Amino acid sequence: MKYWIVPSNNKLFRMEAALRANNGILDWQTGKMSVGDIVFMYKTMPDGCIKYMMEVVKTGFTRHEAIDQRVFWEDKQQLENSNKIYSRLKLIETLDARKLSLYNLRLHGVNGNIQGKRSCPKETVEFILSTL
Repeated sequence: MKYWIVPSNNKLFRMEAALRANNGILDWQTGKMSVGDIVFMYKTMPDGCIKYMMEVVKTGFTRHEAIDQRVFWEDKQQLENSNKIYSRLKLIETLDARKLSLYNLRLHGVNGNIQGKRSCPKETVEFILSTL
């Protein structure tokens, strides 16, 4: 099992609405993730925090096989241009975003800005799990 940090930009995709509509399930471009991996969803600025902990429950399918989430995409062109591998993510827990700000994440092992999917450093995993 691996831990990942994956960014989500509300200017492009309304994650909260999608989670509510799909009972805590998202189909997300993830590439090489495995069933059982844990994903910490990072909300980009102005939020700048990790808000959701999710589990990978299915992998290796295309956008055309994914849940139809077009209604939640603000930038439909970005969705249409996507031909990458998807994974199904299931919400495990909504986290305390105040504790998991980018500032605090940087104090606990995250380097730079979170602009793309990345593996989560052990120190960061321990910090996030300690906030539960």
